[in-house]
Amino acid sequence: MRIEKAVLADLDHIVTVLDEATLKLLQNEIPQWNYPWYREDIEKDLKSQYVVREEGSIIAVFSIKPLDNYFDKGIQSKEDCYLHRIAVLPEYQGKGIGEKILRFVQKFSIKREKNIYLDCYQGNKKLRQFYEKAGFYYQGDYPEEDYMVSVFRFLWQKDTPAKNRFRNARKRRQKELTAAKWSLLSILCVMLIISGFVLWDNIFNQKIPLNPAIVIGDTVYWQEEGSVLTELPYGATEAGEIDKVLKYYIWPSKEMEAVGISKKLKGEKVYLDSMLTTAYIKDESQNYLTFRQEFAIANNNYSNGFYAMLLKACGEKDVVPLKEIPDDYSMEQAIEDKMPYYKEKNSGTTSDGVAYSEITSEGVEYMEAFMQKAKDKKNTFIRIGYFDKNNNSIVDRFVDLFYYKGGYYIFSGIDPDKVNARFSYFMAGNYYYNNESNVFLLSRNEEGTTPTLGGVSGLSSIPIFIDYNSTTE
Repeated sequence: MRIEKAVLADLDHIVTVLDEATLKLLQNEIPQWNYPWYREDIEKDLKSQYVVREEGSIIAVFSIKPLDNYFDKGIQSKEDCYLHRIAVLPEYQGKGIGEKILRFVQKFSIKREKNIYLDCYQGNKKLRQFYEKAGFYYQGDYPEEDYMVSVFRFLWQKDTPAKNRFRNARKRRQKELTAAKWSLLSILCVMLIISGFVLWDNIFNQKIPLNPAIVIGDTVYWQEEGSVLTELPYGATEAGEIDKVLKYYIWPSKEMEAVGISKKLKGEKVYLDSMLTTAYIKDESQNYLTFRQEFAIANNNYSNGFYAMLLKACGEKDVVPLKEIPDDYSMEQAIEDKMPYYKEKNSGTTSDGVAYSEITSEGVEYMEAFMQKAKDKKNTFIRIGYFDKNNNSIVDRFVDLFYYKGGYYIFSGIDPDKVNARFSYFMAGNYYYNNESNVFLLSRNEEGTTPTLGGVSGLSSIPIFIDYNSTTE
């Protein structure tokens, strides 16, 4: 195994390592990085990029660049370096690759006479322990825009791994004594101020950073990661100004509300392209961030933990998550689980060669019960299924609908990280679909509109369940 500077031919391999390592973190509910990575972003930092090769293959990557984020201006300087983006292919994790990288960095620090700093997501306890064990001194926790990071350092003139491990142990003991001193008082204060349930709810939400997004009109536009422009595209027109920047775990729902961006961008102008499908916002570096309509771009609201939070808050304890529904889940089980469902009872081709299918639906009473709970302001959940004429399930046709704190959230099994949305209203009424049917409708406006089946992007209203058995004479 050898460690060396990266070259241009390594770019695609570096992106692959970063993508696979990021997916592993997200699977473990650690929002360390955003997925996916882009070749052009890595190319910009190529001169600071290192790779770890084994038998000619790149199995790990990291970067050492000049420090540009000063956590403590009293001791840090522009001569110091920043170690970041340490990523190891999942199949090589746990084999000592990370320890070898950090030993290399410590030798680099002493040889080049450079102090080295690194940081990680404060909630990643395992990674923090790893850095301490490797001999980096834990400097402390510092706020980023929406979360805390833990900062570590290695000073070339003063530090050795052994000294830093001793300092870290002493610092932990001091912290534990302080925590013990105030623990009783803290518990009493918490009991007086807020109930344990609300406290847990807030803490849980704060661990779920949503991708940057903004509401324009009735549509949510989610940021396209890595897409940054220096100039607006031809034909883009002003759509208004950012009215409010929410906390990073709150889904935006009102006109010109945004989430996941700097609060300094409040009042910044927003632009739409001529097709009204893409929005642009100038950031603090004077570049334009790109945002696309929901259902047109993956926003990761299933895998980032937001769906799991809704399921925990609204569903029964034994509800199986959407993507974990067994392939053999049957219509009989759906009936037993009191699930509203569609059933294709007949399909074929007409004499003119036109494909057709006959669909029936059952469970309108469960939809009505869901609606009543939502009217009573109770968090609630319902799952809708689709089954073919042989009673075999098509798993990716399940849809989960939540009512949570005043909003309706929908996730589709087709691609829940992409096909998900928030609506403000849920209503029932008679609409014409081949015959007169009872339709349950999600809507972003209080009146609702006659739903259209063509196109899915930017719909103000969509049908969530149609009672095909409800006909009028």
